[in-house]
Amino acid sequence: MSSRIEASPALPGKSKRPSAPGFLPTNRLVLGSSALYALERFFASLVAFFVFVVLTRSYAPDVLGRYSYAIAVIQLAAPFLASGIEPVVVQTLIQAAPERDRILGSAAFVVGLASTLAALLPLAYIWAAFGPNTPVGRIAMLAALAFAPGFLLVIEHALRVDARALPIVTARVTATLVGASIKVWLAFDGAALQTLALALPFEAALHAALLTVFARGSTRVSTWRISGTRARAVLRAGAPLVASTLLVTFFFRLNYALMANASTFTEVGYYALAFNVLVIAATLPNMLMTGLFPWLVRLAQADRARFEVVIARLLRVAAIAGYLAFALAWLLGPWIIPAVFGAKYGPASDAVALALLACVFAASGSVRACVINVDGRYRYHYLSALIGLAVLVPAAVLLIPGHGARGAAAAIAVGCLGSGVLSSFAFGPLRPYARWQILALLLIPFAPRAGRH
Repeated sequence: MSSRIEASPALPGKSKRPSAPGFLPTNRLVLGSSALYALERFFASLVAFFVFVVLTRSYAPDVLGRYSYAIAVIQLAAPFLASGIEPVVVQTLIQAAPERDRILGSAAFVVGLASTLAALLPLAYIWAAFGPNTPVGRIAMLAALAFAPGFLLVIEHALRVDARALPIVTARVTATLVGASIKVWLAFDGAALQTLALALPFEAALHAALLTVFARGSTRVSTWRISGTRARAVLRAGAPLVASTLLVTFFFRLNYALMANASTFTEVGYYALAFNVLVIAATLPNMLMTGLFPWLVRLAQADRARFEVVIARLLRVAAIAGYLAFALAWLLGPWIIPAVFGAKYGPASDAVALALLACVFAASGSVRACVINVDGRYRYHYLSALIGLAVLVPAAVLLIPGHGARGAAAAIAVGCLGSGVLSSFAFGPLRPYARWQILALLLIPFAPRAGRH
């Protein structure tokens, strides 16, 4: 096993590290990789938002509603299976480095099989409800095809073990830009949205192909082998993590399915706009907390009292910034929404404001998530999402039929309040932080009694 330490991320397709994956990356390399991943996520969110703006200016709300509904239902599970088992695969690759090919092959088999089922089940539901030859049915089929190369995403796990962030980011950014360019070109050309959906499987295939090429210094797909023992171990260990990831995803996408049955596709289009604003707004606090997390871990170990003072300040900042965004959206939304997205989306302004209110509670939950992760109480994420769903579902059932997109956005706000804030009261170690969250949301000054947890 080599002890060579890599000083910077390797170029795509080239590796400065020895082939044996046992090296120890420097702190500078780890921080650099983390920064690259965060920037890539933010960039992808911005590109997706830009594409959505183009779509709103090119298609009517009911047409965009059908497109958004089909993709949201298909993407309930499949896209997140590979990322859900990532911690298990990465840990196993580190602990059993000589079996890298068997581990990756087995993980790819598990992801491929699970992704197929996770895409086919919602596809069957859409086909049964709308028919395979309808626009919704065709869009759903193309969205499902996009997950065919999903098993190759486990390549990213090998690259992460080798601390090679640049190949991962390069593949993602390239595929994102190409896919976005195709969608924008087709939208400006006046193509039907079911034609535009052809970009989905193409982008996924390009991403997988680039990963395969760039990862040659870390792994080759041709050498992978499937081990029943390894596959079962990955499935058994990764099931709770995947379930938690899927639960959070289900939490945010459930309203699409409910709205298609209880409202109109025009309202689905309005909600899609509000949801995309929520996604881009929620990216900012998530990026901030991701960037601060390594420092917060060290701070909690060295000075717990100081750590808790910082957490209290972050809760206040999250609340104040969130309320300002909500107020601006509520007051200026009726003018900003038509100017940016087109006059036909003007009625979505109330839903956008309510979505930003949901972001206030989600941002508070992001700060609390750092406390959960620092203390290693990961199951609280899963349980909090369950509590949020228990609040979201009845709220959505009650509000969507009479209020459409506004009701769906309000239900998301109530759900985020339940999962990100009120759920803290359900867990003893988090109750002191729950009180801080409430005080911060009420804009009441408080001085935390630090060092007691």
